[in-house]
Amino acid sequence: MSEDPIQHLRIERRSYIVGTLVVWAVMVVTWIVLYAAMEPQLFTHPASNLHDAMARFVQPTGQQLWILTLAWMVGALALFFLNWRFSVLLRRPRGAFAGPRPRLGVRWIWWAVLSLNSMFYMQFLIPQLIVTTILAHWGKQEIERRTRLQAPPPMPL
Repeated sequence: MSEDPIQHLRIERRSYIVGTLVVWAVMVVTWIVLYAAMEPQLFTHPASNLHDAMARFVQPTGQQLWILTLAWMVGALALFFLNWRFSVLLRRPRGAFAGPRPRLGVRWIWWAVLSLNSMFYMQFLIPQLIVTTILAHWGKQEIERRTRLQAPPPMPL
């Protein structure tokens, strides 16, 4: 019994979107927990919010910086592989994957864009949202294209 490829693509698209949001949310919570563990007095002030607490944060030690960097890298790698995997699954952008001879240079440029985007996910949320939106839109287009190809031809009147 073979699985319906359109349904599989729908599931992959939904998993990509949810996975991206979950990774980003987990990384933000992880960073907040790490900062709070490193400096417990950050949130002791009764009217303290995250911005005020971060302003009071002192320079982290070498070990603390290493832990923060490790957490950041885990999130960056997770986002990169989510983006890259879905991009390969869709075979998009077309210049990098489609056709009889995909252009290797375009594929490397796309890889670099996804890498840079993933590396700055904590400082710049908007680029990651843009990439997620573009890939989700390409997924929707591919689902619609495959649905049209599978649809039976219209009956003549």
